[in-house]
Amino acid sequence: MYYKLLVLSILALCSHAVVADDTPPVSSKNYSYLYFENGYPTRFSHRRPQSEKNTAARENPDLVFQTGYYSVMLDCGAIELKGYNALAGSDYWTALNQDVTSFTPATGFTLEVTQGGVAYTCTGALVQASNVDNVRLIESGQYVKRIDHLGLVFKDAQGNELMADDECRLEITVWPDRITFVLDFTRETANPITRTKLQVVSPNDVTHLADSQTNKARLTLKPQEDIKLSTLNPSEYVTQATNLQTSAPLAVSFDPDTHAFNIDVPADPVKYPSAAGRVDEYLIEVTNPLSTVTNIPLRFIQPTPRALTGTVMLLCDADSGRPLGIPVQISKNWHGSSADVHAGFWLRGSTMLTLQPGATQRMKLRLVYGYWGGAGAVSHSQLSLIGYKANWKWDQSALGAWGESLTYDPTQHLGAAFLDDIRPTFTNSYSISNANKDAGDVNAEYDWTENVGGGDFLTYRDSANKFHWLKRLKTCYYQTGPNLTEVHYSGVTDDDKIRVNYTSRMMSTLDYHRHFHAYNYEFLKDVTDPTRLTFFQMAADYYSTAVYDNYYIGDASGLLATENINAVDDPIAGGNTYKGDPISMDGKWLSIDDLSGNSGGTAAQALRGLIPLSSTLNGANLPLHLHKYGRAWGSRTPSMLFDFSADLVGRSYYAGDVVAGEIQFILPPQHVDNYWGSDGELIARLSSYGDAKWEPVRDELVENIQMAVSVHQGTLQNAYPLEIQATTGKRVLTDFTVTRGGIGHIPLLLKGADAGLELQVQRYSSDDAWGNLEAVDIEDDTYYQAVLNADGTMDYSFSIPRPTGQHNLDTAWRVRVIYANLPRVDSHLVQWLSLNNANSVVGRGFLWRGDSQFVKHPDSAWTVSNGSLSNISATNSLVAEGALGRIVSVGSEANDGDLLTLSFDYTLNDPSEVLYVHLWGLIGTAASNQPIMNLAATSGNVWYQGDISMTNLADGGTGTSAGAAAVALSGTSGPQSFSETFDLSGFGQGKNNLSDYNYIALGFARKIDGASAPGVQVSNVVLSLNSKGQEIQPFEKWVSDLGMGDAAVSDDPDGDGTSNLLEYAFGMDPALANGNHASYGNGVTPGLPLPLVQTTTPDTVDFSAVFSRRKNWAMEGLNYTLQTSADLTNWENVDETPSAILSDNGEVEVVSVTSNGSEKAKFFRVSVSQD
Repeated sequence: MYYKLLVLSILALCSHAVVADDTPPVSSKNYSYLYFENGYPTRFSHRRPQSEKNTAARENPDLVFQTGYYSVMLDCGAIELKGYNALAGSDYWTALNQDVTSFTPATGFTLEVTQGGVAYTCTGALVQASNVDNVRLIESGQYVKRIDHLGLVFKDAQGNELMADDECRLEITVWPDRITFVLDFTRETANPITRTKLQVVSPNDVTHLADSQTNKARLTLKPQEDIKLSTLNPSEYVTQATNLQTSAPLAVSFDPDTHAFNIDVPADPVKYPSAAGRVDEYLIEVTNPLSTVTNIPLRFIQPTPRALTGTVMLLCDADSGRPLGIPVQISKNWHGSSADVHAGFWLRGSTMLTLQPGATQRMKLRLVYGYWGGAGAVSHSQLSLIGYKANWKWDQSALGAWGESLTYDPTQHLGAAFLDDIRPTFTNSYSISNANKDAGDVNAEYDWTENVGGGDFLTYRDSANKFHWLKRLKTCYYQTGPNLTEVHYSGVTDDDKIRVNYTSRMMSTLDYHRHFHAYNYEFLKDVTDPTRLTFFQMAADYYSTAVYDNYYIGDASGLLATENINAVDDPIAGGNTYKGDPISMDGKWLSIDDLSGNSGGTAAQALRGLIPLSSTLNGANLPLHLHKYGRAWGSRTPSMLFDFSADLVGRSYYAGDVVAGEIQFILPPQHVDNYWGSDGELIARLSSYGDAKWEPVRDELVENIQMAVSVHQGTLQNAYPLEIQATTGKRVLTDFTVTRGGIGHIPLLLKGADAGLELQVQRYSSDDAWGNLEAVDIEDDTYYQAVLNADGTMDYSFSIPRPTGQHNLDTAWRVRVIYANLPRVDSHLVQWLSLNNANSVVGRGFLWRGDSQFVKHPDSAWTVSNGSLSNISATNSLVAEGALGRIVSVGSEANDGDLLTLSFDYTLNDPSEVLYVHLWGLIGTAASNQPIMNLAATSGNVWYQGDISMTNLADGGTGTSAGAAAVALSGTSGPQSFSETFDLSGFGQGKNNLSDYNYIALGFARKIDGASAPGVQVSNVVLSLNSKGQEIQPFEKWVSDLGMGDAAVSDDPDGDGTSNLLEYAFGMDPALANGNHASYGNGVTPGLPLPLVQTTTPDTVDFSAVFSRRKNWAMEGLNYTLQTSADLTNWENVDETPSAILSDNGEVEVVSVTSNGSEKAKFFRVSVSQD
């Protein structure tokens, strides 16, 4: 026998991708918009004079509902449906600038009520009058638009007008695929209404009628299908709803007024600082019981609102916690009394799921209260003004949840400015109180701060000095927190000459309030010689609550100029005219040193800082200038407004011109003593400044706007806020170094990434190793947000702090974002224990160590028969709630395994009942009559009673209360199945494998508080076992873990002629030049493939190829193709699979492929590709 070495060639091919987890289907058409076609019908009482009223809007108060499926136009004066159309919508973002242009009137829209036997029909309505605003906005966001109209006029056949309570009304609720009309006369009690009728006759002459013999009628329609919808059964759609704080079921109901499922999400009071970082969680399971794709509308109602100013709701994966990217709109109110319809304190979240036939979606709803991922959470949502001084659109954003930060009045119906209330955050409040704080804390923290508003975007007066309103104003709530808010506003001037788009963004942080305001003005027609056309304004014509003397202007080098607006010799304040020369603002900052807010009533704690970031005309630089406008109005102190525009506010623009720009607005503290936040770097800087007049604004320009970033993986799109186009198909989505600067939390926007990823942020440490980002909950993913884009990608947002304790802004630091969880190859699941033969139960107060059958408390009603466990008692005592226990000896026959799976079937007769299952592991020996489990507990508890070591296999702890149970099931009725795997591997040495335990104890317990007809049955109880396998190591993780960054598959960093992909595929070291072949005699040494020839006679030759490959090669997408040739020219594939696995080391195995033949010579080559 002899061996001959032959030549072996190696080829590598690669096309690879990381496959993301499944993402719940979301229809791109699930959106709604609401706008007045001719602009808001301006109020009769307004800051702006009535001479500038919007006459066209008052004369034609046409309200448009636009969704991805249909459009409806309501004439709010005539009460006619002037539009009722199916609509082929695009997506939420695109539709912002796609207004409805064609309306087909409904054939009929009839409202009728009966009082005292007399029928009255609606003949029209009053929209506006002195101190009257009858059309009210209740809820607004991506999904739900809800309004009502209080000004309805009803007359009988003789023309007599109906007299009724002022709050009798028409209410309209719009979801993307349905609209509900409610005629509500419940408030009329003196002369009750006995019949209400609603009728819509569609353009196709289809009649839809709701005729109620009560004082309230409801009609829900799908205009796109021209059909009427009936009520829905919530138990068929919401199959589980559980409060994860208490394990109690959540109240679920169908609300016919909104045609949606209401889920109550109660919460304990929110007080700071103990609530800092608190996130409440609720498990929601939704099913589509139909045979067609269905949209399911959900509303999350907080019965007692907690942190109203800044609550954020997130939908996350039920298991991993990763954000699903499905928005939850927030609508809220804190004005007036709840005795009035829709006034008072309320908080409602709304979303819509699109599910395939029979599909089920399990989710966690998370409620964020002011902090998220170690920083102050941000929010942007609609705030209802019902109960205040006006009734239309008002948005409110907040950093934290103890006061507002900035409010938006898009139609200028209340404050006569787009930006109204503006307040700093993390600075001292004007109120020294215990509000929002833990018991005993009385200080100026966590409370409302001074108002230094307002501001504006476009101010446009034409050549005749006529003020122009915006019409068709729409809002796209694209992202609403908690890391980032991104909200877009769009409209058209009432002369149809300019289309405007505004964007407001706010970032999570711990230092101070930051907003980014972008504008885009598309000129549809010529605008020649305007009297005043400004792009952005700080302090508005009719809204300016801050009092100040001095402002400062500078650049990166420091202060350039300062001016006192109240200088005795030549004051700028007052006069209602521009004063002085415009100031070029390119590369500059503006700091306003406020003295007070609240129109002089409260000492200011912060500076107002503005930093222009960009200004273009048709894509080319348009130098931005500051124009100083002296303003006096009413009894207010004369002041100066800051108008940002071109060099001339009267400059002309022409059809086709596009002006775009962005300005950052900040409110940093004036002094370290004004700041109660915890950003150590800010504290150090403020301490060095003393009384800061402008220094923190300069710092924002130098250290953030001019922050230096080097991106190693991904594509840099903007340095600050840091926007990076993610690398797709790889484990490392981005890898970057901040080489200089970076104050506060750095907002990271990872754009266009693969959808459905659970992500992990890591920081590169000084010891050349990657570690998880500090001070955030990496495991539960409670530190980042996501939004699902229309193209199927996701944008992820993070708030990245500087390294702890690092205050030197010239010190570099590095961060990456990776795909957190890779697939794992676990061993085959093997059934270890089945209790299907259990047929008896012993009555005793304790489960003993030596028991071989089920044991219950003597008073308990549990029964055991043929493997079925049952307790149908409704007695709220030990009879119903006494526990049922079983102990099992592990024994030597149990296979090793660190994954223990518990499965069973169960039925709850009442969804309010809770079934708890306790799962313990016991280590040690004891007498057979040693008590182990006390069965006399109630309310879902069991008590451990024993001297041997006990481990709760749910979490590795020792808890035995209901809250520590391995399983808590409620919120359902009817037959259900349960299965969950418990990972023991992290419990520590000596208890991280089933074989470490001597016994397993099972306890079944009930809690029936509030259940009207409780009862539980459990069957098919099985414990199964397997072992946790290794993570699959795709190429990207391999190079990342080796510190090679974004190394390509074709790279050869060690210069040995073997590419990275081949080094990876054969288990070699890419940093070590190595031409050795694989060996397997004493263990495995990965290397190049080994050609082998074995002969026993001159005419019998066995040709073999021996090569190393990764053990999980198939799941890692690797393909090894062996080819042979007799002449190195003609190659053929070898179809044989490896005939022998010669050896393996857990990660790499050595295999052999034999090819018999009579050739005197044969050449082999191995090609490797990756899917």
